[in-house]
Amino acid sequence: GVHAATLFGPLLPAHGYLAVDFFFILSGIVMAASYDARFADGTLDLRRFTAMRLIRLMPTIAAATLIAALLSVAILVTGRGGGVIPFESAGAIAVSAGLTLFLVPQPWVDGRSYYPLNGPFWSLAFELLVNIAFAAFWRWLHGLRLLAVLLALAAGVVLLIPVEGSFDQGFAIEHAALAACRAGFGFFAGVALARFESRLPIRSTAAVWVAAGALVLVFWAPVGQFGFDAGVVLLLFPALAWAAMRFEPGPRTGMVALFLGKASYPVYALHMPLLLVTLAGLQLIGARDLQLIKKDLAHPLIVMLTGMYNLRCHARILQKSPVQWRYFHEIWTCPNDTYYFHNSLFLRRKIKQLRLACLT
Repeated sequence: GVHAATLFGPLLPAHGYLAVDFFFILSGIVMAASYDARFADGTLDLRRFTAMRLIRLMPTIAAATLIAALLSVAILVTGRGGGVIPFESAGAIAVSAGLTLFLVPQPWVDGRSYYPLNGPFWSLAFELLVNIAFAAFWRWLHGLRLLAVLLALAAGVVLLIPVEGSFDQGFAIEHAALAACRAGFGFFAGVALARFESRLPIRSTAAVWVAAGALVLVFWAPVGQFGFDAGVVLLLFPALAWAAMRFEPGPRTGMVALFLGKASYPVYALHMPLLLVTLAGLQLIGARDLQLIKKDLAHPLIVMLTGMYNLRCHARILQKSPVQWRYFHEIWTCPNDTYYFHNSLFLRRKIKQLRLACLT
């Protein structure tokens, strides 16, 4: 639903593109909570951190790229590629897939997109770059210096967005500086929240539900663009993330949160190719008004099911990777996105069972 609102009408979130900024904040929280201690005691350096991030992320990126390429070829073969994909031949799709696999931008294909085969990859690429910057400058990015970086990035976000526009701008190559500022502000805001959170051990069950409700209202808000988007990204999202961090999940809630957290990355990586297939299918059956299918649940269901399948494939691909034997044990046992759920012995056992299930 991040980009589908432009196609499927008002039932989908008009401000869904802001979810990217919230994901950047969550990424910063997870990275700081998981790796700050290891950087501090010297057991982790830039090289190993980068290798760990690539090993964790690249299987999903590779699977999503392959699926996007196959779906694009299918769209092309049916003769419904006009206006849906910017490719004129299967060879061009193959070249784009090879470059996309290594996150090489290709603005020459359609004149503006980083990754015409899978547009949302722009945010994954910038997130990875910010992750590496976090590791490279970890010893420097603390206290007032981190605050200064946050203020500079916030100023960049505001100044680089046209007043008449919205925050849905980072996908185009001409907005590369804006994309960097969006990713940087969200990520380092999350880092700051994770470090500040340990000083305020206050827990509130209600906080997470208030935050979730506020997110729903934000995404569906029938209001303007620039001023609203800026306030949400720079002020409200960090506050909501902090409120959600006050929540201590129980065993069942923790398992649901763990599953959704692990599924979110592959679902996001796959949603645009499947959206394009939906659009091509509508053209194939002669649908002229896309509002006719605004109540159709097939597309989000396909995206979720494919994401779940890809999640399981992620572990299998990683298990068979040539570099797996060197890093697999360290990655599989190191702190990660389950950080906040490890305080329960019950959850420890369940997480171990889930990991073993992924390998069978």
